[in-house]
Amino acid sequence: MKSLNSSFVLLGIALLAAPARAQSSTLTWEKRFDGGIGQNDYGTAIEVDGAGDVYVVGFTFVQQSSNSFIPKFLTLKYDPQGQLLWMRTFGYGFSGGMGAAYLLALDGSGNAHVAGQVQNGDYWAVVKYDPSGNLLWSQTWATNSAWVTDPSDMVLTPAG
Repeated sequence: MKSLNSSFVLLGIALLAAPARAQSSTLTWEKRFDGGIGQNDYGTAIEVDGAGDVYVVGFTFVQQSSNSFIPKFLTLKYDPQGQLLWMRTFGYGFSGGMGAAYLLALDGSGNAHVAGQVQNGDYWAVVKYDPSGNLLWSQTWATNSAWVTDPSDMVLTPAG
C-alpha cells in the first residue's frame, strides 16, 4: 500500500452542476497521481479548458539509476470524466537537482504553456504542448540569481 505522501490528490474538480446561487457544489471526480517509484509527486497549478478538460502541472521524480532520482516538470491532461488523456515530463537535471513546473496557462488554440525552474533554480524553462500532448517548443533561460529561483507569473500574448 502506498503512503499518501508519495502521491498527490487531485481535488477541487468540483464542477458546479447547480446554478450560481446555490450554496453547495458537487465533487464530480477525484484522482490520485503517483509517478510509480515511491517518491513524492506534487501538483502546483490547475486549469480547465473550454471543453472541460483538466490540466495539472507540478513535478514528479524519474529514476536515473538504482538509487538516484531526478525531479522533472509534470503535465497531466484529464478529460471531463477524470480519465487521464496524457502525461508528459520535461527537464534535465543532475542527481539531487530540482526541476518543477509552477505555472500553467492555456491559449485559445488549446495549447498548454508550462513554466518553472530546472537545475536547482539556475534556469527557468517554458514548454508548450499542443492539445494532444505533443511538445511544440521549449526554451530555457539562466536566472543569474541566487535569490530568484522560481518564475512567479506568466502572461500569454494574443498569439499564444
